[in-house]
Amino acid sequence: MEFKDAEDLKSQLKPGIHGVILSKGWQRATFLPQVWDQLPDKEMFLKHLCQKAGMGYECWADPEIVVEVYEAEYFSE
Repeated sequence: MEFKDAEDLKSQLKPGIHGVILSKGWQRATFLPQVWDQLPDKEMFLKHLCQKAGMGYECWADPEIVVEVYEAEYFSE
């Protein structure tokens, strides 16, 4: 995902649709789209994902962070 700054990143994220992967160097973490149910605020979602990756809470605003998004299909019986 390409973004020019932190606000641009937040504007492109689709809560409940996008799973997000954050990475920088060897540090990496992902949240599935379902995590938006517990963390619907984009900034809080990203802060918790940074923490999961072992980085500081504001890592998502770092211009060197790599952000990837994906969508998931849900199955149930």
